[in-house]
Parts: sequence; C-alpha cells; structure tokens
Amino acid sequence: MTPPAPEPNPTIPPAPSQADGSCGTANNVFSSTAPVTPNLCLTGVSTQPATLPDGRFTWSCLGVGANSQTARCYTQSSNGKSNQPPLKLVSRKIKSPDCEGLKLLATGCGLGKAPTKIDALFVIKGGAGKGKYGVRKSSTPGTRCETRISGRTLAVTTSGKPGTCTLSVRKLQDKKFNEVESPPIAVKLNRGNSK
Repeated sequence: MTPPAPEPNPTIPPAPSQADGSCGTANNVFSSTAPVTPNLCLTGVSTQPATLPDGRFTWSCLGVGANSQTARCYTQSSNGKSNQPPLKLVSRKIKSPDCEGLKLLATGCGLGKAPTKIDALFVIKGGAGKGKYGVRKSSTPGTRCETRISGRTLAVTTSGKPGTCTLSVRKLQDKKFNEVESPPIAVKLNRGNSK
C-alpha cells in the first residue's frame, strides 16, 4: 500500500521590506488600562504604551525600512474631548536660504543684518482646534538646534556646528481637543552658522 503523500508546508508570506507604521484598533478608543498587542498597530512595530497626564495612553508604530513613516497613536480620554487628527511634518524645498519666510525670520532679508540661514523647512499637516504649537527637540553636542514656527511652517536653523537635530511638533489642547504630537524626525543640519 502506497503511503499518503506528505501535506505541503503552509506558505508564510515574507515580511515587508518597506512599510509605514499605522495605528491599530486600540487607537481612538477609550481604555482605562494600557492597550496590548495585537491591538496597538496594524502595521509596523509598536513601542510600549505610555500614560499621559490627561489619562490617555500613547504609543508609536514604527515603520519598516529606511524611509518608512512612524505613526503616533492615542487612546480616547474620559474628559469629553476629541483626539486631534495626527500631526505630520512634511519637508518643504528651501528656495532661498537667506530670505525664505520673511515673517518667520525677520532678522534677515533686506534689513541690513546678517541673515539667518535656514537648514530645513517643514509644513505642519494635521491637527485641529485652536491649540498653540510647541516643539520638542534635542541635538548632537555643539549643534544648537533652533526652531521657529509661523502659521503651519516650521523652520530649523543652527548657530553651532553641523550635526543632527531630532524634533517633534505638538499642538496643545483646547476646549474641544486633546493634545497631539507628531512622530519625531531626525534632521541633518549640514550648513552650520558658527562664525
């Protein structure tokens, strides 16, 4: 009697080489305890949820691949406020390093002063409500990372030596919305304005 043929091994799809992080089913849902995997991320690798002062939990879904995007996720709070749409920093081309955004950097551009060099320029997308913007930042030693916001434009400069500035933008809470923060990004400051 011929033995039965062995069953074929199940096909396991390969892990994606490039994928943006995206929030899972725990996002925008009220929870009195920290959410757990697999509810944290639909795609990407989750960080450990952290508790915010307003009682919400927040975590990040890290993208896979060198140029992937990270998503920042939040549970809903019990304070009756809504969560803002996600914040994201989108790089914008610098047309004139000395004179880009006159209202933003009024210390240069035709005022007879040494202009402030802009190293990076971003558009702030997402968010809602009337909360003000704030910036969290850190930089490599000797690289004095400076930021200025006008409307939804963020300019990054350095008065120190070239290096890396890691930053994220927050939009603070107001009467209707909770605070939201963009995923951190690393900005290479190659110009340097040390004299």
